[in-house]
Amino acid sequence: MRWVKGVGELRQNVFFNTHYYGRSILEFVQILVSHGVKTLVDTRSKPTSRRYEFYGQNLARSLVQYSIVYFSAPQLGCPDSLRLRAWRRGDYNELWDWYTKNVITGQLWGFIEELASYPKLVALMRVERDPAFCHRHLIEDALKRVGYKVIDI
Repeated sequence: MRWVKGVGELRQNVFFNTHYYGRSILEFVQILVSHGVKTLVDTRSKPTSRRYEFYGQNLARSLVQYSIVYFSAPQLGCPDSLRLRAWRRGDYNELWDWYTKNVITGQLWGFIEELASYPKLVALMRVERDPAFCHRHLIEDALKRVGYKVIDI
């Protein structure tokens, strides 16, 4: 993958955006491998899951055999209390406002610089299939605004 000059560091010009909702671990890994993903960034605030195979440590162990690095980035996640309140109300505006102010304008860019030392290509992972109900769409929008290409897989 080609790297372009970016926010203080070199950065890749393409990110993949993926989810595991409704997918088996085998299907999920096959999608990553077929797109040449070398680093999977878990954007959940807590790398836990009701599904044992997608619990952070278990997922990391599964990916090793495919030479994919697992990277947990809880700083890119949403606080449980805000996420739950948004879900209960059916209104995500408060959550998206908080996320934009606290993550997109701050922690995201430092994290992107940190990724420069990880194997390329990078996929950003979420649980939800529909990005409209996940903070990942805000990350995707921010990356696109500064020239990255983001591809859903």
